[in-house]
Amino acid sequence: MNGLPPEVDLSPLQGREVIQLCFGLHDFEIRFDKDARIMVEGDSIFRRSGTRPKRIRKYWRFASELSVVLGYTVSTVSRRDDGGLLLQFSNRIELQLLNDSENYESFHLYLNGRSYVA
Repeated sequence: MNGLPPEVDLSPLQGREVIQLCFGLHDFEIRFDKDARIMVEGDSIFRRSGTRPKRIRKYWRFASELSVVLGYTVSTVSRRDDGGLLLQFSNRIELQLLNDSENYESFHLYLNGRSYVA
């Protein structure tokens, strides 16, 4: 897919609190306060501060690791060069949502009443 448009305004996601995570066999969803959410269907890279990054494909296997972002806020958010998304949380966890599939959607971002597909 094409990824997030270069001009997308991600600033409304900054400071949002993670209030819920939902896991499926092939996807997972991050729900934030104030009606923002991300449905992740593609690969991502998860990294705790001071550790090596882990590429994630089967989210249900990493549910306990990913749950460490619950209750924390997005401290920094930016668009990756590939059209993906880089999220850094207030507990120093980093999650990169990759846009690495030409044929399938990698993630959906729902923010301020708008929907973005990458």
